[in-house]
Amino acid sequence: MTADDLIACLGKGDDHPDIQRLLTRLGAKKPPKGGRGDSGSRVEVRHLGVTLEFAPADGDPRHGQELVRVVLQGQAQGGAKPFAGALPFGLAFADSRKDARKKVGPPMHMSDELNRDAWDYQSHTMTADYAQGRGSIARLSLSMPFDPDDDDD
Repeated sequence: MTADDLIACLGKGDDHPDIQRLLTRLGAKKPPKGGRGDSGSRVEVRHLGVTLEFAPADGDPRHGQELVRVVLQGQAQGGAKPFAGALPFGLAFADSRKDARKKVGPPMHMSDELNRDAWDYQSHTMTADYAQGRGSIARLSLSMPFDPDDDDD
């Protein structure tokens, strides 16, 4: 499984066949279940270093949930193993911030305080969080694309 396989599932509902196949491929024990109110849910597959985050479709939990974010762990942490699949743009979790920027290009958003870079694309946003000290990619998040018209800020 590659990051591109996961990107292709962003924005799809939890009842979509692609999401059902993804959950099966990941060996997820439980399907995503919405919480109370407008909260979403999370499916962690720690042995593969993948977390899927779901949110209510159309902001309404009665409409089911859609996949809004995938987090790929780059380092073993708290019992979670690192994601072993191919990353976009030839990235590797061992890449430094400088190396990642060479491969992907200048980030659209960056935070030295948070040690984070983000790139916006038509299909998704990719965020790299870098480890303190070593500076390699600790976590790569793939999420629904940034919507400048979204007034939830």
